[in-house]
Amino acid sequence: MKDNKEKNTVVGTYQNSKNFGFVVPDDTSLGTDIFISKKNKNKAKNNQKVLVKITKYPEKKKNAEGNIIEVIGNVCKDYNSYDLQVLAPIYKNRNGIYAINDHLQKLWNPKSPSKKEIEGNEGIYREKDKVIQLSNMKDESVFNGDIGIIDRIKLLGNKELYIDYDGNLVKYTKSMLQNFTLGYAISIHKSQGSEFDTVLIPFTFDYRKMLYRKLIYTGVTRCKKKLILVGDINALEQAIRNNQEQKRRTSLKLFLENGIL
Repeated sequence: MKDNKEKNTVVGTYQNSKNFGFVVPDDTSLGTDIFISKKNKNKAKNNQKVLVKITKYPEKKKNAEGNIIEVIGNVCKDYNSYDLQVLAPIYKNRNGIYAINDHLQKLWNPKSPSKKEIEGNEGIYREKDKVIQLSNMKDESVFNGDIGIIDRIKLLGNKELYIDYDGNLVKYTKSMLQNFTLGYAISIHKSQGSEFDTVLIPFTFDYRKMLYRKLIYTGVTRCKKKLILVGDINALEQAIRNNQEQKRRTSLKLFLENGIL
């Protein structure tokens, strides 16, 4: 319990009940959910990501108790998708890029009768969504990592989708939808070589394998004007201390040395 007591703030998901609530921590090492009294919920809503200050640690069969000091989802409400770029290290899990994109699409570009939408491999795309190109399309002057906005969707006849890449309007047929994905949140690796006015990077122990200094340095140096770090400060501190990046296991060097390739 000594190590856990050094973590007086944790990130988790708020679950609401009638007269109280509790937070399910992202870092499972605490070993318990955190009880939140009604007066200490800080206007958090069910399933919102929150930052909790622990006021009482678990004892025997009693849960930890705490106060919600920040609703992390509210940070993005002060911005729009054009002003802010979210960067994260991994795609899958509850705090990965796919989940963040789904949340931010609902926040910044919710379903509307005035906006057409189409289903793709990675979910729903609708007009005015922010997207990122995943492959090179040299004939259209669009390249891997370019960010654009869905200008319009044609649903009658042959389905088509048009994306505006800073004035370059590119047409996609239904069979080409795998060439892009939502771009409200993108990977830190994808962001290399790019700059954004405002960058937001979440930190959670769900990113444990990717919490290392070099990757975090790449992320924080993408911003030109403002950097926002949200989440678990303990996860950030671990990343800063860790100078051992995740090594990719490959036999490519062996193949090249032996003339196999």
